[in-house]
Amino acid sequence: MQCTTIFVAAVLCAVVCTMSVSSRCGCLEEPASGSKRRERYCRPHLVPKSERHKRRDCICRQGLVRNSWGDCITNKECTSCKCHPNKDFNVCARACPVLCNEPIRTSCSKECVFGCDCPPGFVRDPKKKKEPLCQGSQLRSQMPQSFQVPVLRVYLCTQM
Repeated sequence: MQCTTIFVAAVLCAVVCTMSVSSRCGCLEEPASGSKRRERYCRPHLVPKSERHKRRDCICRQGLVRNSWGDCITNKECTSCKCHPNKDFNVCARACPVLCNEPIRTSCSKECVFGCDCPPGFVRDPKKKKEPLCQGSQLRSQMPQSFQVPVLRVYLCTQM
């Protein structure tokens, strides 16, 4: 009886150890082969440097890349936003995007929509038609330099 108990415990331990990483991966992810690996991002310039360089146990499956929200998306979804330099494809964007200096619309549906969206921490300026940006010192948040992308003139706005 004691040998059977030890054998069952050893088998369970082996199963748990081999499943530990893969069971923590999402359905569109796979365990990193060998050691932890850096992820492939759709729009790396919109992702904080610390997140871009993070070594992960789970990476997006072949043919998928990670978006700014951490979701794995297809290459086709990724390239659908290339004409918007400061946006990334979001699998759960707001139907009514948040705008600088504008109240959040409560009448808007809270359902998710697929499409190009400003990355987390960024909002669109309603006066600008081409670029999502907020100007003015009163709108800029005091965030670490790694979160700002001055080359693209995108600035973080105060949290609403």
